[in-house]
Amino acid sequence: MKIKQIELMTFSSKFGKKKSFGSPKSLKIVSLIKIHTDSNTVGFGEIYLGIYLSPKIISEIVNLIEKMIKYKDPIKLIENNFFPHIPFVSRNGLFNSIYSGIDIALWDIYAKYKKKPLHKCFSNKKNLYKIYSSGGMIKDKFKEIERDIIQASKFNHKGFKIRAGLFSWQSDKKKIQHAKKITKKLNMSLMVDMIMGTIKPPKSYFFYKDKLKFLSKLKLKWLEEPFHPDNAEDHLRLKKNKFIKIASGESLNSILEYDYYIKNKLVDIIQLDVTHCGGFSKAIQIINIAKKYNCTVALHVWGSKIAQLANAHLAFAFDNIKWLETPVVEPSLNKFIISKIDEKIHLQNQSLDSGLGITLIDKNIRNKFNYVKGSEYNV
Repeated sequence: MKIKQIELMTFSSKFGKKKSFGSPKSLKIVSLIKIHTDSNTVGFGEIYLGIYLSPKIISEIVNLIEKMIKYKDPIKLIENNFFPHIPFVSRNGLFNSIYSGIDIALWDIYAKYKKKPLHKCFSNKKNLYKIYSSGGMIKDKFKEIERDIIQASKFNHKGFKIRAGLFSWQSDKKKIQHAKKITKKLNMSLMVDMIMGTIKPPKSYFFYKDKLKFLSKLKLKWLEEPFHPDNAEDHLRLKKNKFIKIASGESLNSILEYDYYIKNKLVDIIQLDVTHCGGFSKAIQIINIAKKYNCTVALHVWGSKIAQLANAHLAFAFDNIKWLETPVVEPSLNKFIISKIDEKIHLQNQSLDSGLGITLIDKNIRNKFNYVKGSEYNV
């Protein structure tokens, strides 16, 4: 089997409400990878950074990687732990993130060749991870939060995450209290994402100092991204208080960053996304580091059904992954990513095809979606 082509498919898709934070055109970009082989086996992947960058930038790197692996055997690439090494370039950052989608697609091909569901290529474990829903928008109102939490409970999701950090603390405090009231009633955990990897300027430790008593009484499952990801000192200061559990990591990218966070115990829960951290090959390394240092892993998802299922297969295979995110808001093109798997529920007891378990209806997607210039994330 040989690789014939790596195809980048970029679509701007409707999601959520007409007005949403960071989406000037109320569209979400979804960047998908399709690897074609001479045996007609295809592999699918997704690039998380597609939300933020022009497809012109991504396509240049995809084309560069294609030159490195075209006509190569995808099975041998996986078995030999291939990674496109370019000194000073590929180890982290933009290149590593974009390669995530290609690595996922290679593993999809590999699992199809082995005639196994993807998670069985990693281990024979059937991890009983928990699923939590994440609220769609930072501007959600009380009624919308309540509606989404109730919907999550119907899927038997064990937790719900709301976003805060953009508006005043008084406004956020009321929203958090309301969400806690509903989740407690439904016996669900509550997570609060302060999105400080996005907000400028980000909060410092002193912002939280007089709020720790309030937050500790709520018994949150975790407080997410309380600081900018580069602010290691304040992460450590807040974690040492032990009033609340701290989660972060979705903004990290390289093995070195995750290694530093985990070994220095900056967080209680390390978060990663297989579509951003270098694909399955790098994610497995990070998960193993976390296991060695007894750090809980939670998987981040903010993409299409491909991103959801890729992370779900990873969660199913490793027992130190405790939580998997499922966004309430999903891109409308998900309707054309076909799978008999219900990505909103646990993979346990579902009938799984080989590979990721999806089929892409290319013609329908291309007829209904295209890339809209200027729909990149912008705040």
